[in-house]
Order: sequence, then C-alpha cells, then structure tokens
Amino acid sequence: MNPSKREFYFSDIGEHKIVRAPMDCSESPTQLFRVHFATGIALDESSQILYWTEFLLRVIRAYDIEASRAFQLSISRPSVYLSRPFGLTMLGDYLYFTDWHSGCVSSITKTGGTVKNVSCYHDHKIHGITHVSKQCQKPQGFGQCNCEHPKICLLSSTDKRSFACACPTGFTSVNGKCKLPDNDFVLVASVYGIKAMSLGGKSNWMARLPIPPQRNVIDVDYDTKDGRVFWADREEQKIMSAQLDGTQMQTLLTHDPDRIVCRLCKPSGIAYDWKQRKLYFTDSESGEICYIGVDGGVKGKVNRVLNGLTQPRAIVVSPDQSRLYFTEWKIPKIWSLSIPQDSVQELVKDNLTLPSALAVGSKAYQLYYGDGKQHYLALYNTQSHITTPMAKTTTIFGLDEYNGYIYWTELATGVFRMPLRGGDIQKLASTSDVFKARGIKVYSRNKQQ
Repeated sequence: MNPSKREFYFSDIGEHKIVRAPMDCSESPTQLFRVHFATGIALDESSQILYWTEFLLRVIRAYDIEASRAFQLSISRPSVYLSRPFGLTMLGDYLYFTDWHSGCVSSITKTGGTVKNVSCYHDHKIHGITHVSKQCQKPQGFGQCNCEHPKICLLSSTDKRSFACACPTGFTSVNGKCKLPDNDFVLVASVYGIKAMSLGGKSNWMARLPIPPQRNVIDVDYDTKDGRVFWADREEQKIMSAQLDGTQMQTLLTHDPDRIVCRLCKPSGIAYDWKQRKLYFTDSESGEICYIGVDGGVKGKVNRVLNGLTQPRAIVVSPDQSRLYFTEWKIPKIWSLSIPQDSVQELVKDNLTLPSALAVGSKAYQLYYGDGKQHYLALYNTQSHITTPMAKTTTIFGLDEYNGYIYWTELATGVFRMPLRGGDIQKLASTSDVFKARGIKVYSRNKQQ
C-alpha cells in the first residue's frame, strides 16, 4: 500500500511484472516495471522505494518510484543467505525476508550490507511475512467511512482525505446497491464460501458472495422471491441463509444433540421447495432426511417410511411433482419420495458405486445423476426406467440443468457444462477459481415459477 499516492502494488509472477493500481480501483491496473519471479514485495513510503525478492535469481531488488530507476541491493555472502528468498516486509530501517529453502527469517538494512538470521525453522518451508505496527496503520486526517455492507471502504484517488465506497469484485453498483451482472447465473459451494459465475455464454464473470468465511460449505440453493441463498456448512453443523449481497444473514438450523430427530450432525445436501417454502436436507451421519420452514419454526423428518437408510447424500426437489429424489451412499441407490404422503420408490440400484449428484430435468420424467467413483454422468427416465450415459467425469459432486445445458462440479478439477443434445464439454472454472467445488445450482427466476 502507498497511501500518500493513493495506490497499491502487487507482483504478477505469471506475467513477470510489478503492477500498480489506484486504491479505489477507479482505473485499471498498469504495469510499473518488468521482473523475473517476484514473490515478496515491500514499500519504504518515506523514500518511495519499492523492494522485492527475486525467488529464482536469489537477489533482492529495488525500484525508486520517483526516479523510475531500478537497482539491486548489495548483500554480503548472498549465496549463503539468499538460497530461495520468498516473503518480504519492512519495519523501520530494516527489511525482513523469508527463505523458502533454508526455513529462516532474516533481516538486512534497506541499503544492503550484512544479512542476519532472526530465527530458523529448518523443518518447514516458510512463505509470506508481514509486521504488526499500530503506528503504520494509524489514520491521519481522514474522514469517517460510511460505506454500508457489502460495499468496501477504499481510500479515494481524487479526494486525498476521504474514502470511496466500492462493490466487491464481480458486483456492479446499480442505484446505490451492489448487484450481480446477470439475472441468471451459477452458484457454487466452495468449501470456504459461495461463488457466483456467468452461465458460460458471451458473458464471463465471477464473484464471491460477500458472506463471512465458512469452514466447509457442502451445498447451496436459493429463493428468487426473496433474493436469498441457502447453504449448509458441514463442519459448523449449520444451515444458513443470506441475501445475495451478503446482508440479512441468519442461521436457520444448528446442531442440537438433545433433539430427538433432525439433530443436524453432518448435513450433506440441501434442496429448496419454493412452493411450500421448505428447505429439505440430508444428514449422512444420522441417516435422516428432514425439512425446515425458511420462515422459521417448522421442521420435521420426512423419511420415516424408510428403514435402514444410513448415508443419504444428494437431494433434489420437484415442487411441481410434489416429489423428492435422493441418493444413498452406503448401499448405493437412487430413491424417489412423494411429499407429503411419504410413499417411497426405488429408482436406480444397478451400476452404482457412489451416486453423488442429482438434478431434475426440465421435463417431468428426466432425472440426471452422477457417480463420483465410476466417474460418469447419466440421464434416467422415470417413466421408461431407461438410463442413458451422457459423459465421462472425474469425482463429480454437484449437478443442475438449465436452458439446454447440464452443469456439474468435480472436486479435483472445477466447474463444467455441456449441451444436453451432446457436444463439447466447456470448463467454466478451475480449482484455482473455485477450491473443491461442491454443490451447484443455476440461479434463475424461470426455474421457480
């Protein structure tokens, strides 16, 4: 960060450059200068000199911002102390850096000279480093920041003593509110949060919903009437809800070991009935399938007619048919359950190992499913009871269908879509974009009419 110039800097190791950008993101980032493989970066604000570590070249270099001049720090015995410099920070007159190879934290004056080891952790590969100083982050002469969530408070690039309010990445400001770019988009559960992304056509964008970091989001669903998103956190043993912009977050259900039923031990899948305004969920530890009313109060168990169900996983609801579909992992099967009568029907049991994903098609007789161990995606006809293979996958987990396409997630590879009539598989996001993609839903008002 460079508050005096209202800009910040970062290194791009893929493009081999140091980039500058205004703090309020009012302009696109621009290249400051070329580098080789910069892994750590630090700024001396008083002298306006930018330092960075060259991981592969084993040197520390500097750039005088005012003079637009780069130079290399002169260091005694660099072969000893700079085997693989990685992280970098500055405090006072000293630079502190980590060495990925030696496992040491070392210091050197900002003018160069002799390196001193501060501490070493030889059994670890240490990476980033920073310092904590109240003085460095003490506001001086700034006004009050009045941005409302989810807008972010940024230093203005025009008014030197004020802030600018900006929407999170991927959102746009419409009439003072942060909105996602499209009316129809993909929602993906991604362990620590929820990602939204374009459907894969001409539009190409991605955003992280501005909710607090989660511990293990397993599945996601939504309600277009209220503009809300639902998710289940398997580690926290909670089912949560919030507006798409992250506001009005609430807990719908938490783990309670004293409840006779629906204790919510290990939620594994959720499915929303927008007609009855009920959210159904599977619990792979208790073996239960339950529901809760999204308006509060109502909850109950729906699989009391099933004996021996031990590990239900994927679940999807068809409000038009008043029917639930779900998978069982321990004894691999796909079931159909009418609601509220609770009559149950076994649909698929052959050639199943780990039925992980389910989706109801646009036609009443279409049921899509994926096997996470046999690595395939298939279409099951509930009238003719014929299964039609569709595509080879890896560890498929989530599944949805919309507007002539089937969308799915794979734990180790990302998010995909394919035309229902056949054709090339398109990769919408990789694991670097969406870490361990789990449940997936296409958000569309047309699907909840």
